[in-house]
Amino acid sequence: MRNDKAMELINANLTSDNLLNVIEEMGIGVTITDPHLPDNPIIYVNKHFESMTGYSKEEVMYKNCRFLQGPETNQEDTDIIRTAIRNNTPASLTLLNYKKDQTPFWNQFVISPIFQENLDLPMYFIGLQFNVTNLVDQKKAFEQRIHQLTSFDSLTGLMNMTNFRSYISKDLQNFNKKHETRAVIAININRFRYINESFGEHSSNEILMKFADRLRKNLPNHTRITRYFADLFVVYLAEDKENRQSLAELLANLNDQLTLPYSIQGEIIRLNVRIGSSIAPEDGSSAQVLVKNAEIAMNEVKIIPNKFYRNFTYDILDRIQKRVRIENRLLTALAQDEFELYYQPKIAEFSTSIYGVEALIRWNDPDNGLISPDDFIPIAEETGFINDLGRWILAEACTQSMKWKLEGLGEIPVSVNISAVQFQHPGFLQDVKHIMSETGIKPKNLELEITETLLNDTKHIETKLHDLKALGIAISIDDFGTGYSSIYYLKSLPIDILKIDRAFVHDLYEKKNNQSLLRSMISLGKSMDLKVVCEGVESKEQSDFSFNNNADLIQGYYYSRPLPVHAFKNWLQQFQSTTS
Repeated sequence: MRNDKAMELINANLTSDNLLNVIEEMGIGVTITDPHLPDNPIIYVNKHFESMTGYSKEEVMYKNCRFLQGPETNQEDTDIIRTAIRNNTPASLTLLNYKKDQTPFWNQFVISPIFQENLDLPMYFIGLQFNVTNLVDQKKAFEQRIHQLTSFDSLTGLMNMTNFRSYISKDLQNFNKKHETRAVIAININRFRYINESFGEHSSNEILMKFADRLRKNLPNHTRITRYFADLFVVYLAEDKENRQSLAELLANLNDQLTLPYSIQGEIIRLNVRIGSSIAPEDGSSAQVLVKNAEIAMNEVKIIPNKFYRNFTYDILDRIQKRVRIENRLLTALAQDEFELYYQPKIAEFSTSIYGVEALIRWNDPDNGLISPDDFIPIAEETGFINDLGRWILAEACTQSMKWKLEGLGEIPVSVNISAVQFQHPGFLQDVKHIMSETGIKPKNLELEITETLLNDTKHIETKLHDLKALGIAISIDDFGTGYSSIYYLKSLPIDILKIDRAFVHDLYEKKNNQSLLRSMISLGKSMDLKVVCEGVESKEQSDFSFNNNADLIQGYYYSRPLPVHAFKNWLQQFQSTTS
């Protein structure tokens, strides 16, 4: 038979110079196949092939090598081998093979034809097998590690931003706008910096990992999440319109879970978050725009009291653009004398003269007209410009008080609102001393109004308040009742005047409880030997109620709205003539 003759020929060729023994003992698997027989079967394997595959020579002889293939063998790889055999050419590749016990292993397989002299067709094909499973596994592990490092956040295991944006970009091109919805959600942990400073980086990282786990557990399956920056997370939500939960409802539930207590170093802490969202395609059609708009909505939350969530609207962009315009104009506005002080009197009961005035800033923009302090003061505080503006206000108010005296209008005490940012500036006390010296105003004619929220930071303000008091300046608490200060601080700090916020006066007769509340607040101030001012008084009834319950002063439209200097001077002269 041809098979027997082939073996005889092989043995004759290989046994010369002991080559057959060398091949038999080689540390790699060797197979020889005969392409002249049906299905190109194996006609020789060495010992290492047996140990590598678990098959004996007897089990594989005269079989095609495909028995080494299994369910996960790549058919494209086997096609390379078939093509090489068909074209009588060599080939080398790594493919997944299976041992006799079905254990998979990676086989670095080299196949080459063996030609007899003067013949175009090969006599045999020789195959070399190397078990490279360890190398392949190491390579895959390395590649997976590289993929993990380049695609995922090393701390939380969430997607990194590059991977996240790439996924969104692809998904946005394919999603069905009619039946599906897409939302980008930005989530920021409020004041996380203080947790980091208090507990250290290691414990803070533990909180971030727990926070990330809660995000995974409380969002729909297959939701993509990234840690964008430190304590800022971004979510890509993809749902069917028919089955989707209301976004507001989902985020309310998520907020409840994220703000549950966390344990850190044996202590229990709570986190507060701000959440903003944008919807595709209404709020943007690209990953970059959707993420940016979700962040914009999230940042708006901090200016809305008692809110944790905001959806993006283009009205927000309009406000931001307005803020940018104001910020860019502030510096030049001061240099070009566009700011002006208005004055509103404070009146005592049965008085024939005013007790004093409050100086209130106004901005006369040549292009946009009168700009409200509510629009530009917060921006001035955020940018630090409030320190320059505050110095100008204080100097201008003190200068005007001295001008009225020179004009024969008498000594008119002036009160000036002091921003918390300005008050906490290291140079504030020196600024006050310098302005008093430059303008010549008497300490008794100057009152500084600070907000109630400053009282919550007594450690940093107490010394400065006592230093101001030592100068002879009066200190008042403005908008009392709108903050969360402890009553104890009113007694312990050098406060002279309590100004009750207009909100408690405005609705005085709408509910009976409002009258009781205002009465109690006046009594509280008087019990602590403080002078009490009721703000926002607009009617005789409100004025009478305030004075009948022992308020010392009233301030509001009932007597006068805030007026520019020339108009205030006319009002004052008329007031003095009618009460004299």
